[in-house]
Amino acid sequence: MLILAHRGASNIALENSMDAFRLAISSGCDGIEFDVHFCNGQALIIHDTNLLRTHNVNLDIAVLDEALRAEYQIPTLTQVMALLPPDLIINIEVKSCDDVLFMQEYVSRLVTLGLLGPHVVISSFDINLLMHLQLLNLPVRWGWLTEESQMGLPDENGDFIYDIVGISAEVVTEDYVKTIQQAGKLAWVFTLDQHTQWNNMLELGVDGYFTNIPNDAVTWFNTRS
Repeated sequence: MLILAHRGASNIALENSMDAFRLAISSGCDGIEFDVHFCNGQALIIHDTNLLRTHNVNLDIAVLDEALRAEYQIPTLTQVMALLPPDLIINIEVKSCDDVLFMQEYVSRLVTLGLLGPHVVISSFDINLLMHLQLLNLPVRWGWLTEESQMGLPDENGDFIYDIVGISAEVVTEDYVKTIQQAGKLAWVFTLDQHTQWNNMLELGVDGYFTNIPNDAVTWFNTRS
């Protein structure tokens, strides 16, 4: 079972900085998940669309320029991808996009820089955003995210495919996991920070889970291997 460090949902500003990714790399986890907003000509790595919760300043990310981004230590997608080693699974969750063409051009540049490959998963709750990116024929895997109870899996077509289903811990069940796996997909669960939850994931047979405390999760899992 894979353990993936979840970055960017904490109310501590460090969680959105490059230092957070360095800490996650050192944890021994299998991968790292983070959020990106394609906003105002930038690809910003942050969970929220406002800095109030994480930085205690009421400032929308839509108004951030390069100087403000540096002041509040908000990295870009290119900076993070250049830092992360290719032996880690990298899950990029696309949160929002205010310009589809910019998003496509930005991600295409990552391919040119050699920063995208089979170790990368691009995921989103928004199927339309994934479909726009899948037009680029990127060398990545794809993840569909859901917080809904089991309602059936989305149909695949020429414009939308997915390899992984990311399920909220609030709705995951054994039947849901089996449905996903029988469809040939991987079942990943978000976000789990308690021993009882980790043990439940083992019992359910999920393929991976996200956690805010990867050091503890790796240590706990190793004691059961």
